[in-house]
This record gives sequence, structure tokens and C-alpha cells, in this order.
Amino acid sequence: MFLLTTFIKKGDHFPAKDLLVYDTTHEAVSDLYIHACIDLVPTGAVDGCFIDRPLDGAPGKNISIAKQLDLQTSHLTTLQTFQQLLKRGPLLANHAYSMPGVNAVQIESFEADEASIATLQWSATRGKLAEAHVSLRAGYKACETDEGIQNYLAAFLVGAGEYSYFGCGRWFSNETDVSTQWKASYDKPLGPPEGRAVKTGTVYTRKFSSGTEVQFDVSTNKGTIKWAQSFDP
Repeated sequence: MFLLTTFIKKGDHFPAKDLLVYDTTHEAVSDLYIHACIDLVPTGAVDGCFIDRPLDGAPGKNISIAKQLDLQTSHLTTLQTFQQLLKRGPLLANHAYSMPGVNAVQIESFEADEASIATLQWSATRGKLAEAHVSLRAGYKACETDEGIQNYLAAFLVGAGEYSYFGCGRWFSNETDVSTQWKASYDKPLGPPEGRAVKTGTVYTRKFSSGTEVQFDVSTNKGTIKWAQSFDP
């Protein structure tokens, strides 16, 4: 039913011993994996599910190469079946940019740089819902002010698609009031983009129907956002 794995990095947030993972080559285990989350969706409490580290591969401890390959195949099939049962509900799988048959992806470490912009654009052009979460390299302090998030938010707006979402902050919090995490920038007028970002030299520029204009210079990884004063869609 389960296999031991040693491929997950150990640290403060992980147990000292190996972790158990689902052996999805067994149909009953695959069903258990899916229904651990999907049974909550009809309640209305959630509209989708999040899959962490779906691309980390099969565990390499005490199993054959053939078994590893079977696990990789069955894991993908399980996620695709999961998505089919969710229908249009998001199955958010981090780093799974190219995973076929799964409609959402998390960019777990979104940076204020051209590589992250390209990743977001790539996901958006394929119709995937994309959650861009600011890299922890920025430090949580960067998420506490509008000034701190500006370069990251500018990079996000340059690459964002219709189903793209921006997040900055801790993975978990004891805060019960979401307003402590909400920034004034998130309420600024935006509207649909007038088109894809245009790159001139090292600078991306993108305009939105509200009049908001974003620029991001990939030579310095600095961005500016000229917010419109108001917007009547």
C-alpha cells in the first residue's frame, strides 16, 4: 500500500525519518489518494485540491527500476483521473508546468526576474491556472509592505494570464484576519491587459485597460507600476 521514500529533503519542516508515500500502482491506493481531497469538494468548502511536489519522482529505496517506472506512470494517471473527476475545478500541482491533463500549477518560488516571467507566460498561454508565490529568498519582510512586493508584483503583471494569481507571505499563519496579509496594491485598478508584454531592450512594458502601466527591467530586476487613478469596467 505504501512505500518508504528518501527523496524529500529533511529539515525543520520534515520528520527525522523517511516518509510514507502512496503506491498508486494499486487501484485502491490511487482511489484513496484521490478521495482524500475530492470528497470535500461537493461540500462547497473548497473548489479544488492542491498536490505538493508531484514531480519529485518515485522513491528509490528498496525498489527496482521497473517499479519506479510503474510508479511514475501510475502517479501521472492518478492525477489525470483526479482532474477528470474535478472537471473544471483546479488541481493545483506545484512545479507541474508541463504535466498533461492537469489544469493548474503553482510557481512555488516566483522571483522578480525574466525566468519567472517566462514560466508564468508559458503556463498562461496553455490555459493553466497559475499561482505565483513569491520566493522565500525574498524573506517574509518583503511581503509586509507594498514597497516590498513591487518588483515581484511588476514581474507578475508582465507575465500574468487570465487565470493567474499572485501570493506573497508565509505558507501558514496564526493570523485570523486576512486583512493583515492584504496589500493596498491588490485593490488598485487594473482591468484586462491590452495585449502581451512588449520587450524593448531589457525592459518589458505592459498596459492594462484601466490605464495602469507596468515596466520591468530584466537587467536590474526592478519594476515600476504606474497605477490608474480609477477604472470603470
